[in-house]
Amino acid sequence: MIQTHISTCNIQSCKIHVILIHTNRHIISLDFCCCLLKYKDQEDEVVCDCDSNLGNELIDGLLDMILKIKRSGNSSDTTSTEIPAFSVSLTNAKDLGTSEIIKFDKVWTNNGNHYDPNTGIFQAHLNGVYQFSFTVMSKYGKHLEVYLWQNDTRLVAVYPGTGYNEGTANMVLNLKKGDRVYVKCGTASKCSLVEDILAMMFKFKGSDNYSYPKPKEIPAFSASLTNGKTLGATEIVQFDKVWTNNGKNYDPNTGIFKAPFKGVYQFSFTVMSRSGKDLLVFLWQNENRLVAVYPGIGSSEGTANMVLNLKKGDRVYVRCGGSGYGYINTSNVHWYSMFSGYLIHATK
Repeated sequence: MIQTHISTCNIQSCKIHVILIHTNRHIISLDFCCCLLKYKDQEDEVVCDCDSNLGNELIDGLLDMILKIKRSGNSSDTTSTEIPAFSVSLTNAKDLGTSEIIKFDKVWTNNGNHYDPNTGIFQAHLNGVYQFSFTVMSKYGKHLEVYLWQNDTRLVAVYPGTGYNEGTANMVLNLKKGDRVYVKCGTASKCSLVEDILAMMFKFKGSDNYSYPKPKEIPAFSASLTNGKTLGATEIVQFDKVWTNNGKNYDPNTGIFKAPFKGVYQFSFTVMSRSGKDLLVFLWQNENRLVAVYPGIGSSEGTANMVLNLKKGDRVYVRCGGSGYGYINTSNVHWYSMFSGYLIHATK
């Protein structure tokens, strides 16, 4: 550990040290008491013992500067490998046991090594808003049903159906340090996986604001549909089971997300059709129809993902594609149909 003491703290020497600390981005914690400014990181310690005659105005100014530096979460010198993120795939097909966790063993990205391919578990190393996505494919003639779990809480399910079908789920979660997220088999009769034919990945994307001190201030939501129904020709899907709703910008009574401010947002939705029935839905931004999802006929799933530039007050929702195409399926146990979104970056 390197330790530096400054016997007198004049204006010039204090400014020099603030600039160096800001440039190197090594501030981990800040303590201020009795004119003592202390900066700590994992390697170095710099202590500035201030002269007792130093004016309060200078102290307040320095403290304000340091707090602004410490609270900055979008520094341009933050490297990509510092942002917790991983993408992994399953190497070989297998039949999962009841409640077996899927060990996605082919690691493509693992910033921070917070995903363990030996257990299939991602563990959060700090509080934050996290986005998860996973895709699985069933084997021919075999059933597959898996769930996303947070610690010991079962969340949404994916049921691709029988025979080389894919299913995808996306969720935004508020995690605390030490929380675990993983994909686990549903029942023994529905746990056959096929190898990585079509880039079957379990993906995680960390927000640029991953060190933000108050995660719940970041606009983000995930909601599921509780019961299957027949939608009207232009009916908006009201995903009424809310898992996450930071800022309460998603309204489960209307199915509409309203942007609280201008920025770049990511949205994802998954829907399942009913057996023997058609389902066609679209993602909408205000009055503009965007992409469609057509899962096909009979307990099949479809997913869409989009990144949108939104202005404050813009509305985003999922709406039925027409008469005779509104047969949406789900259940209040498996939560097959879902809708998620979150802020990637605020813009001016």
